[in-house]
Amino acid sequence: PDDYPTIQAGIDIAQERDTVLVAPGTYTGDGNRDLTFHGVNLVLKSSDGAAATIIDCQAGYMDNHWGFYLNGFEDSTALIDGFTIKNSYTDELAAVYLTTSSPTIANCIITENDGSGILAVSDNFKWANRQRVHITGCTITNNSAYGIYTFSRAEIRNCQISYNGIDGIYLLWADS
Repeated sequence: PDDYPTIQAGIDIAQERDTVLVAPGTYTGDGNRDLTFHGVNLVLKSSDGAAATIIDCQAGYMDNHWGFYLNGFEDSTALIDGFTIKNSYTDELAAVYLTTSSPTIANCIITENDGSGILAVSDNFKWANRQRVHITGCTITNNSAYGIYTFSRAEIRNCQISYNGIDGIYLLWADS
């Protein structure tokens, strides 16, 4: 907040392999939800962790918003680390919606969203076999649909996934 008025403004100025460090606080409104990396492999990290850095999507019926939407072929060096993401509403999509991207989601709390916590799919058949989502150290709980719903390869490590509306995890592919 000292350098840019919104999280998205910080992301938009970042270049490949840059780190965007986000100060503690609750972030709401345009520029602090519906966040996208535009195909840039960057690190988006909270300085004080998920308990102190909250993305509150403030969404509802007829006012759809998610926390993140990555669809630019980002690879595993694209990192979202240390955020609480809550109150998204996305017509049964997810708080973190990934298509044709393979980011790493680490140390996040994804909770109280209307829809799934994380949805990873590919809209590009050639990319579907290469997409590999990395989820580590996350708590994914109390979402109205799935905790994690994926039609891509997924590596899930040290996560707590509980009390989601449909299932904790739906995987078409999984790598151990």
